[in-house]
Amino acid sequence: MSNSLLKEQILNVRKEADALQNRYSAEHGRISKDGNISDTYRSELLAQNAAAAKGALRVLLEKEKALVAERAKDLERVLDSKVGHTATDIIAFRDAQDRADKIADADEAERVISRALRNNDDSLAYAVFRRALDHRYANAVNLFAAEKPSAAEAAKDLIDVQDEMANGMERAMQYAFFG
Repeated sequence: MSNSLLKEQILNVRKEADALQNRYSAEHGRISKDGNISDTYRSELLAQNAAAAKGALRVLLEKEKALVAERAKDLERVLDSKVGHTATDIIAFRDAQDRADKIADADEAERVISRALRNNDDSLAYAVFRRALDHRYANAVNLFAAEKPSAAEAAKDLIDVQDEMANGMERAMQYAFFG
């Protein structure tokens, strides 16, 4: 799946949410205006309608979150797979990740990634690159991307997806129930 497909899927889920809100409003209006039902029954129907709408919006919210999380996981696999698949590669990458986790700031990330790239230490370079991506250390990311352009596109896509994951306010407003 590409990020453009993800955005299309999110848009479709959000359209479903909008349609659901519209159906809720129409039903709410219909129930409120129905003179053939008692006030008690009207209140009960309005509450049922609201509960159903809230539940359906929660399901759509979770659907959107799952789409975004799955895309992020796919991109992370793409980036991590570039390190290698042998037992030695995996152990080296794990050790490099431990070292990268100890990097305290952008300057240190830049120094370590620069050295790893000069020494052809792909495990460490990728591990620091991932750390730099997560912490938005732009110079370290750019150094790596210049040397490893095949990973740069996946990294850019991952940053976009991470931004989408972090955009909780817009998402919350999209699925908020205003009944």
